[in-house]
Amino acid sequence: MLGWKRTLAPVAFLAAVLATSAPASAAEGGTRIANAPLVQWGAPEDGIGAHDIPGGGSSGTDFGHAFWRVRVFAGDRIAGSGSEGTNGLCLDSMWLYAPSVTDATLQRSTATFQTAVKHSGPSCDSRTFRWSWSNVPWTGLATIWANFAYQQTFTFVAHVSHRTRVRLRPVPRTVPSAGATVPVRASVTSAAGKPSGLCAFDRRAGSGKLWRQVRRVGLRRQACSARIAPGASGSVRFRVRFLPDRGWLASAATTQRIFVG
Repeated sequence: MLGWKRTLAPVAFLAAVLATSAPASAAEGGTRIANAPLVQWGAPEDGIGAHDIPGGGSSGTDFGHAFWRVRVFAGDRIAGSGSEGTNGLCLDSMWLYAPSVTDATLQRSTATFQTAVKHSGPSCDSRTFRWSWSNVPWTGLATIWANFAYQQTFTFVAHVSHRTRVRLRPVPRTVPSAGATVPVRASVTSAAGKPSGLCAFDRRAGSGKLWRQVRRVGLRRQACSARIAPGASGSVRFRVRFLPDRGWLASAATTQRIFVG
């Protein structure tokens, strides 16, 4: 009896290890907004196409397993790609509803985005697809609904990039010479969190149209700075561009004109 218990112990331990180490399966879409799972950025999501279309004039409410909730911030860009179980249709599309839309108001609401997916190849008759939404207009918990053929199985992965803003500290209106350095200080912020990436410092002399990069530094504690010389007499402007890591959007700001000499 004791030997039997000792045999079972390693087996139970191994099963527990395998269970905890196995990769998580994709989350299947909800049948309505109330039971929709939250999209995990960069992780696969599975769904099944619907018989009916919300607000499409039908009296049915079979919207498939095709609802997801998604946390968004104003200015976000969302891009996704995926594949279908069989070749897709030209009417396949991804919809995004405002945070204010609920199951009770779904049938009389219009999705803010109703975006036809782009299938790979010259026609819609393929399995892989992609789509994107730019400049999401609100902040909150929005709803994705995937409009695919009835009983069509599909999988997608979505990524988000958040809007950023570059702000510059004041710079002097004049400097004594082309070799005198100007402190250019910038901050990079976002309503979605703390951006990460690099700052590129550009210079444009006089009435020229071309910007020339003169320095590139890492963003630290949402700030970056550099001392830059005008490099020419007359006047100069400086520009700071935020070069984002994945998950953030680029932004830029330009100083006022600085007179040299």
